[in-house]
Amino acid sequence: MNRRHFLQLSSTALLGVLTGCDTQSEDYHFEVQVRSDDKVGHLVYQSKSFPTEVTGKTKTIIIGGGVAGLTSAYLLKEEDFLLFELSDRFGGSSSSEVHGATIFAQGAHYDMTYPEKFGTEVLHLLEELNIIEKKGAFYEFKDKEFVISESFLNTTKYKGEYYNDVLLPSEETSKFYELIQPYYSKITLPSRLSSEETKSLNEVNFKTWLLNQDIQLTEQLVRGLNYHLIDDFGAGIEQVSAFAGIAYYAVRPEFGECCNTFSPPEGNYYFVNKLIEQIPSTKLQKGHLVTSIQKKEDQFEVNVIDVNNKKNKVYYADEIIYAGQKHSLKYILKDHQPSLQHLEQAPWMVVNLILKKENSIPFGAWQNEDLSNETEFMGFVDSTTQTLKEDRVLTAYYCFSSSDKHQLAKVPEYRNKIAVQTCRNISSFFELKEEEFISQIEKVYINLMGHAMPIPVPHYLFNDLNDNRQHEKLVYAGVDNGRLPFLTEAIDSGIKAVELLGHK
Repeated sequence: MNRRHFLQLSSTALLGVLTGCDTQSEDYHFEVQVRSDDKVGHLVYQSKSFPTEVTGKTKTIIIGGGVAGLTSAYLLKEEDFLLFELSDRFGGSSSSEVHGATIFAQGAHYDMTYPEKFGTEVLHLLEELNIIEKKGAFYEFKDKEFVISESFLNTTKYKGEYYNDVLLPSEETSKFYELIQPYYSKITLPSRLSSEETKSLNEVNFKTWLLNQDIQLTEQLVRGLNYHLIDDFGAGIEQVSAFAGIAYYAVRPEFGECCNTFSPPEGNYYFVNKLIEQIPSTKLQKGHLVTSIQKKEDQFEVNVIDVNNKKNKVYYADEIIYAGQKHSLKYILKDHQPSLQHLEQAPWMVVNLILKKENSIPFGAWQNEDLSNETEFMGFVDSTTQTLKEDRVLTAYYCFSSSDKHQLAKVPEYRNKIAVQTCRNISSFFELKEEEFISQIEKVYINLMGHAMPIPVPHYLFNDLNDNRQHEKLVYAGVDNGRLPFLTEAIDSGIKAVELLGHK
């Protein structure tokens, strides 16, 4: 049975809902709110009838309000710049939502203790933001209340049994970790700092490399490896490069070393907010969609749609930091199209279930990972393991194949069925009756991210668009610029973009 057919038939699969295979009528009694920026992008066609306003000159324009763009803005906070973000909130794939007095993640939701081998620029910036402090060979998080207790860290379900790890103990697992061990000193974050000898691992997929090491790829080991890699990279061992596959494990502290998991209720929006707090709010413009960039003599002309005011604006700038989605460059850059032949992106969907104040749902671990079925459902986070505010939130994550991105357009139409399917997935994990679980839901929030993360396929990494850019004063930032989709990579890319423009 091929994967696509399996997904449509599986009781925990969501593509069956989106492709119309699931015709079952569902009874629900809660509101479902869907968030997506797809409609904002369609404003380009409507904007032809909007009035146009020519604004003044700005030294620097930053495009994209995710971690990379905000890092650049933070470093330029005393200078003349404007940042444009098409969404009505900042954070990109590290965004958050609020229900009453409770904030929760709608994207990336954790980071880990930083070894001192990580890039010094990133570590110093995080120190400056009062997020981390140096303790021996590691930088630890200062807000200890957001460090997840090891006793609540992980529960993995596999073939009806529960375990404390995704890679289950076995002879093959032990041999795998022995293979990875030499790379702890050779592969680091940001990935550009890894030793040159490791970069050839970017030319072959992880599965091929493993087979060449005489690893026996048992069904159990493959299932665990695929889960780990999909969770961080959006694809499994047959798609990601050997460098990326090894890096997933090698950039984490070795066994026996300090390795805390840091997961505030709002997820990685915690880092976004720390940056925003230091940047003048007048320089950060939400709801502004950049539609074109053109070089006009010694400056750039940037056309922007002011989404809320339904207005076209024309800005002029000496320099540009493009930290937005790179797939949009083919529409935005009018005179030069950088090569993106190895850029493939994974669509993600986050479903937050707000439980009623009085509920009898068993407590889960922080990360509840379901290996029972090979579907797009990646498990869920239980906010009871975090610093709890008012409400208990179960946050489910779904990763789709890049070829299924178009299916996400149907989510608003099928929002209620998706909410019920998520309830079904989680109730199955807890082995509860579906109707009992559904009756305890107060509200559901869904966040769609059609280009959530770049998949590090072979030849993708280390292809920095800045190396062959047409304009010296137009630079690129973001993890979709030949980098691994990690927080430290995003921060480092924002730092490097500012440096390339000659700012100190």
